[in-house]
Amino acid sequence: MELLGLGRTAEVFLTDDGKALKLFYPEFQDRGPQQEERISRIISDRCPSAPTFFGTTTVDGRIGLLYEHIEGAAVNEASIRPDYTVEDFARQLARLHPEIHRASGVDLPSWESRVGAGIEHFEPMSRDGKAVLLSHVHRNEPFCLCHGDFHPENVILDPHRCLRPIDWVNAYRGHAFSDVAKTTYLIQHGLKQGLDTISEEERPLRDRVSHVYLDEYFDHNPPEEIEWAAWQLTTMILRDQEGIDAEKAAIRKMILNLQSRYPDFK
Repeated sequence: MELLGLGRTAEVFLTDDGKALKLFYPEFQDRGPQQEERISRIISDRCPSAPTFFGTTTVDGRIGLLYEHIEGAAVNEASIRPDYTVEDFARQLARLHPEIHRASGVDLPSWESRVGAGIEHFEPMSRDGKAVLLSHVHRNEPFCLCHGDFHPENVILDPHRCLRPIDWVNAYRGHAFSDVAKTTYLIQHGLKQGLDTISEEERPLRDRVSHVYLDEYFDHNPPEEIEWAAWQLTTMILRDQEGIDAEKAAIRKMILNLQSRYPDFK
């Protein structure tokens, strides 16, 4: 088998029959494969652009999950040719995301189950501010399928120039805006493991992708400013609690800026 990549919890191989095999390290055998298998079966049935899931296997005592192998490259690694610009990618990303959100999130982990606890434990916000924030993000409309980690590194540009979203382990049911706010944050501010800053050359590119993506997703008709601020704040609070030290200072600064603009969230 050909090694395709290494991750924190698993190695990924190309099998002899052309499938992608995610083979978990021994220390992650207890819960990781079972949880991801359950999510992968749901996603494979509901999202045509996601990799097809073929089931589980065991190799040398290690549990593995078998997926469709998607040829191509992550968009952040692909050459942006004159016939496929960053604007083309941003628009295509924004058209794919609503397709995901049109699918049902039934039987997936609930976003609401974690957001309440996350906001409650965020000390730089008063009890009243937390109540106002939660009133904006708790909605009664049906919750949809959300990717949970939808950004350029998790989208493959295949040979037909179609975008294929991968790495669905964080999928959940929730409001689409929670997913859009997370994507916007990751495009603008997310750092790869081992990096602690965004280069001056990369910053305008990230800003451009984010701007075009949001314009296209909302069809130039964005939500009210205070509503969007609530989703941004919630995303940053949850991201702050992921423990990514290189992002913490910037997150806290952005939260303070939003609280200054919208004092009800203090």
